[in-house]
Amino acid sequence: LQDYMAVLRRRRLVLIASVLVALVIALALSLLLTPQYRAEAELLLRRTPSEEILVDAIGQARSSADAERDLNNEIRLIESQLVREAVEDRYGGPLDVDDVKARALASDTNDALEISVVSANAADAAELVNLYADTYITERQNRQVEDLLTASEMIQIRLDGLRQKIAEVSRPLDDIDARIAAAPVDSLERTQLEADRQTITSQVMPELSSLQSREIAVRGQLEQLEVAQDLTRAGGVDVLDPAETPKTPLSPNTMTNLVVGALIGLLGGIVLAFARDYADDSVRSKDESERLTGLPTLGLIPKVSRHKGSETALITLDEPDAPAAEAFRSLRTSVKFLGVDERIRTVLVTSSAA
Repeated sequence: LQDYMAVLRRRRLVLIASVLVALVIALALSLLLTPQYRAEAELLLRRTPSEEILVDAIGQARSSADAERDLNNEIRLIESQLVREAVEDRYGGPLDVDDVKARALASDTNDALEISVVSANAADAAELVNLYADTYITERQNRQVEDLLTASEMIQIRLDGLRQKIAEVSRPLDDIDARIAAAPVDSLERTQLEADRQTITSQVMPELSSLQSREIAVRGQLEQLEVAQDLTRAGGVDVLDPAETPKTPLSPNTMTNLVVGALIGLLGGIVLAFARDYADDSVRSKDESERLTGLPTLGLIPKVSRHKGSETALITLDEPDAPAAEAFRSLRTSVKFLGVDERIRTVLVTSSAA
């Protein structure tokens, strides 16, 4: 890890340059991209009158689909070609109605929908979303009316069937009532017919009473459906929050782009730093020199700055107490020690660039 950190320290300029370039590119893209605005309207879905009126035998709504399926059905209706064509007939703006999207808002307590569109023109986006929501409600209202009419027809058929069944069940009573009415008063025949009527009544009344109760209930449903046609003006949907002209663009997000750019630049800089360090074969330390040559180091001379006005340009004369002067004296001592056992005949002096 220390070696890796040493590489990054040596190549810190590469890292800094890479991050700065990435930041400049991210900022340039953010400034050059056309701002996009998102306008949305929130709708609340309510149960239709027919769903509240039409019940089955166990008292549950005929439409027993769960809320998720209902919302998905509404989304399909909003994005259907029927609604889009209706919006196109009313809309004369520059935006494409096919760009309008719908989604269900997560909630455990209500059925909320959102209609939205993204555009470079904030005002046009809000206008289209509001028109789309209004058109959707109108089309849904028309479907509700058709649903009520269909439900009314179905209930009327059911009511006619019950009335026919009641007529069939009560026919024996009607027949004997007619015979009783035709028989002479206080006659034996009339007395016998009245006794027969009691017997017939006890036989048919259980079924007849049940049929009559069902007829009353179905007739009440039909009357409620007729009233419900006046309750479909809102189409079963309330506009909770109409679309307003957005002030803040959805994209580009300059801050996000800069953060992402900085991260990309940092990663790229790390890769470049290690790649450049791997390709660099220069010797940077005493240990590395000894390892490569197998020879001891006689001395390390620090970099000496030339001073203007210096007469000799020799650090040992101009600044005898300087670290560089001391380094030269240490080098002289090291060279002398090399000649203790064997006389040194030749000394080669060369530069680091040789």
